[in-house]
Amino acid sequence: MVKLFTGEKHGVHVINTMRTKQEHAMQPDENGKMQVVKLGMKPIQRDTLEYEFQVVFSVDMDHTAITSKDNSSLFTGKRFQLNSSVGADLQKWLGTGVDIHAERRALAEKAEAERVEYATALREYITANELTEFVKTGYEEHPSIKRPLEQFPMDFLKKVDAVVQQKVAEMAKGEDD
Repeated sequence: MVKLFTGEKHGVHVINTMRTKQEHAMQPDENGKMQVVKLGMKPIQRDTLEYEFQVVFSVDMDHTAITSKDNSSLFTGKRFQLNSSVGADLQKWLGTGVDIHAERRALAEKAEAERVEYATALREYITANELTEFVKTGYEEHPSIKRPLEQFPMDFLKKVDAVVQQKVAEMAKGEDD
């Protein structure tokens, strides 16, 4: 099995190449008869591989390149021969760009901090309203969950919060009656 050498893991810029093949499909013509239609060139890769790259060139038999994906916007809509100036342009763009992996890590860290803060506030609210046992038996010790509230994902924390809010409202209504 071949693994893709990635810049995120190793901190380098990588140029990868792959083969393509003509993709065909059966489609009805204007008379309703089925015929073989060429759909274009299809990379031989796993389905999501193109999303791993910042720039994707398709190079034809005459060595002319066009982009099918261009996060740099340097080559969009252009047809050109690949040469050292293309590499130099890419290197310059990479040198002035933002580290998207650092941005993703920062967003993930921010989301995790928000989740922890939300869980902490929810735990305090549960304790203040004397619903610790309700949450413990209904969620934390549930056979399909079996983990503390603080480990729940954010979307599930919000669902628990809604149930707890409803329970507090029911309890308040019961006191009023």
